[in-house]
Amino acid sequence: MMKCSVCDTVTQIPCIFSALEGKGAKQVRQCSRSIMTRQNELIFQQGSSAAEIALLCRGKMQLAGRTSLGQRLLLRFVRSGELLGTASLAGRPRYAVCALAFEEAQVRFIHHENLDRLCASYPPVAKVLIGQLAAAQYRVCRQVGRLAGANARERVVQLLLSLCEAYGYEAEEGSWQVDLRLTESVLGEMIGLSRATISRELSRLRREELIERTGQTIMIQDKHELKRIISSL
Repeated sequence: MMKCSVCDTVTQIPCIFSALEGKGAKQVRQCSRSIMTRQNELIFQQGSSAAEIALLCRGKMQLAGRTSLGQRLLLRFVRSGELLGTASLAGRPRYAVCALAFEEAQVRFIHHENLDRLCASYPPVAKVLIGQLAAAQYRVCRQVGRLAGANARERVVQLLLSLCEAYGYEAEEGSWQVDLRLTESVLGEMIGLSRATISRELSRLRREELIERTGQTIMIQDKHELKRIISSL
């Protein structure tokens, strides 16, 4: 957890402004805008103008998009401290995905030109920004590589481990609880599987005593065995 003096919040990962205090933090607040969002509120739409970059200060967001065939894909959840809508940094005029509040959240928007100036004035901002972009690229490459040859069981296991890594906490010795309430439909949208397939694979993992599920809450009972299932990918 990291404290950000710009938004006066504690974020899950270091945000790009976490090293700024005093004059630097004041400058960021003056050239950006902060909003509070409700659960399920749309932050930006796929295809809309991408002049601003968004920083998630508090709460959780989900990034989703639609394929050329109209299929909705839930790409991932965003943790506090992460950037959203970085398309303009790559010279793209429109957002490639949409961002939706998974719960009540605080978001700070900053125009890409203002962010450019801040990076020039404060090198630590640029350093954290580069780190976040590099981490995002690595995450995408790893996910694509693992899903390419994976069957339904392996996809579900990979998803559970990824969610555990980002949002899990050790509830009791050897067991991890995922701090997200997810329906089977949402889980399916994240890895391109139907709700029926997700239900079947989760039931199989429950019978094997690898997970427990109460409502929409997932408890991972045997993390090491789940890792063994995908160790060959």
